[in-house]
Amino acid sequence: MPDQELFLEVELNRQASGGLHRFELRAGRLWASAGTLRALGLQWPGQELLPDEQQLALNSLPLMQLEFDMAQQRLRLMVPVEFLGSEPTLLGYRPPAPAPDMAAEQAPGLLLNYEMYGQSERGRHSAALWNELRLFGLGPGIWRSSQVLQWRKSGLGDGGRWQSTRLDSSWQLDLPETMLSLSVGDNYSTALDWTRSLRFQGIRLARNFQLQPYRATVPLARYAGEAALPSVVDLYINGIREAQSEVRPGRFQVQAAPVLNGAGQAQVVVTDITGQSRVLEFPLYSSTRLLQAGLSDWSLELGRLRKVSGLETESSAQAGFAAGTLRYGLSRRQVLELHAQAGAGLWMAGLGGAWLLGQQAGVLTGSAALSREGGLRGGQRGLGYEWQSGAFSLKAATLRRDPQFRDMAALNAGALPPRTDQIFLGWALGAAQFGASFVRQDSGNNQHSRFLGLSWSQSLGAYGFANLSLNRELGAGHGFSSYLYWSLPLERLLHGWFSHEHQARGDGVRAGLMRPLPADGPGWGWRLQAGAGENAGGNAELSRSTPYGQWRLGLERYRSTAGEQQAASTVYADAVGALLLMQGQLFPMRRAHDAFALVSTEGIADVPVLLENRPMGKTDARGLLLLPQLNAWQRNLVAIDPLALGAEISVQDVERQAVPAGGRGVLLRFGMKKSLNLLIALQGPQGDWVPAGTALRLQPRGGKAIVGYEGQVFLLDPEPGSLIVVEGGSLACSARLPTRLPASGHIQLGVLRCE
Repeated sequence: MPDQELFLEVELNRQASGGLHRFELRAGRLWASAGTLRALGLQWPGQELLPDEQQLALNSLPLMQLEFDMAQQRLRLMVPVEFLGSEPTLLGYRPPAPAPDMAAEQAPGLLLNYEMYGQSERGRHSAALWNELRLFGLGPGIWRSSQVLQWRKSGLGDGGRWQSTRLDSSWQLDLPETMLSLSVGDNYSTALDWTRSLRFQGIRLARNFQLQPYRATVPLARYAGEAALPSVVDLYINGIREAQSEVRPGRFQVQAAPVLNGAGQAQVVVTDITGQSRVLEFPLYSSTRLLQAGLSDWSLELGRLRKVSGLETESSAQAGFAAGTLRYGLSRRQVLELHAQAGAGLWMAGLGGAWLLGQQAGVLTGSAALSREGGLRGGQRGLGYEWQSGAFSLKAATLRRDPQFRDMAALNAGALPPRTDQIFLGWALGAAQFGASFVRQDSGNNQHSRFLGLSWSQSLGAYGFANLSLNRELGAGHGFSSYLYWSLPLERLLHGWFSHEHQARGDGVRAGLMRPLPADGPGWGWRLQAGAGENAGGNAELSRSTPYGQWRLGLERYRSTAGEQQAASTVYADAVGALLLMQGQLFPMRRAHDAFALVSTEGIADVPVLLENRPMGKTDARGLLLLPQLNAWQRNLVAIDPLALGAEISVQDVERQAVPAGGRGVLLRFGMKKSLNLLIALQGPQGDWVPAGTALRLQPRGGKAIVGYEGQVFLLDPEPGSLIVVEGGSLACSARLPTRLPASGHIQLGVLRCE
């Protein structure tokens, strides 16, 4: 047989390779170049030494089985998995795509959040107004400022007094691509488990994982496997299938999604095309205390401490300081923690970490810190452990400090306790949850406080929910308290509850019935409550939620236990909402806790708007609707209901993905307009229908149309008085539309005769 050059289809381990590959048939043996075999994804011992043009006899390669179908011009190869040298196929969890950039839709605006509260009791009156002002969209970043205005009147002879307190003012710039936030003004420093947060005025630059909320920061478990034949790989975590993928012959890696916190079990089921399955199991443990290898979480702060966080007057600028905090993932099992702070003649620095023990034996944490102020030096040592599974959890921690140990927070908040111990246990048994806790804290005057707590909670199905907690102070006080709570859902969104509380000063029983406000839309709510025993009394409250805010009005009557037990009544009122200046218009709205959106339907009113498939209301007469509760930096699905629109309204988009920046608003435009749909029946000069398929041209705009059966012609937004000209065929005539037509609607004009 003479030598032949062949171009063959190749099946490698029963997987079609795609395309044609060049081979040579010599004396009944198939030969291929080293480059062809590499292109098929094959690797074999010594192949790296061969040039691409080197010819090899296929039957000379070790452990290779081949079958050549001359009639079909197809070559079937079977090789060991180690011969399949392509990169491993990555299966399972994959990081989602970044949220789309909506910089073009970030509209400038001015937002004022407010909450007003007033009460009156026995001739004493008080009122308070909290407000937060945000300015965004004018340059980079967002400006915030908040304050509280208070008024008090203690009696008839008191004319009342006003007090204004500034809370926080800051400017913040977020960079989502690099997950960095820069803030100037009033801030809080980052705190670790073994440090305290500082309230200060100054500059803060920090990593902010919230800017990429879909990114996993915890280590992701991976399992490496291989398949000799085309297979389907299923990944189960705690018995629930999380992923399924088809794999080619070769190596693969399965990556588990961050779906659990604590210990779990993963199963990988590999089923090949012959139906044979094999199950591989491996343990998992996930904890938010861990970071992915190479990932860092850090912050830098520079400024002056603020003295008080609250409603009292403060001399805001205090001692200057600088601080830095770092958490770094050394590996998927180890995290390094560093912290340092200095100012006002005091410095403190420490080192800590977290370690995953074994495969799923929990996380061990530890820390050590030193401080110096003047000639005083002190140290702090900490140790902790946590383990969690689906049914059981354990957390224990201790911090020990020398009497001379100080940190910057001690300048305002006082010295730290020399010893703090905590132990928490929790376990689940069916629908019941049990817990136990022990807390010890020593004070600087050699006093010890120890508390023991037990808790039980359970869902009772149709009979509601119950919770019981018992707490006892150990030592000289021997104080004991208990709290029993039972709630029962009723019909028509009603909710009833009963509670019993025991304290050292006496027992108290309370019962109530309420209807909560709707979570999204407008509606009414109310609450009735009565109590007996300690602080006996009652409460009645009426509340209302509207698109423009929420308010409540209530009356509370109670019996005081101080001195002679006298009854007292309090009347109170509260209003919460916001005002937004955006797109040159002023909008009253509900309070915007974070991001929000202004939906525009191009001036068309009464368009239903949905947020994550929940009805949120209809657009007003200007075609606008505010959505005050969006999640910043996340995809929020906003849609309109086109079925509620008339036939004359054309819509470009029915849903949009809104990704607003933190604290800011986004403008979502749904392109739509009202159209005139005109239907006519066109007759020829002899009174018969113009033939179907005849082309028409409109003058002077030059629009076109086609005649349907029985002369039916559909025209979209024709100009009044337009001339309809018949083009082509044996018929040559024209007809004119009326000079007066409505601006929109669906109109059947009737018969027009072409002359």
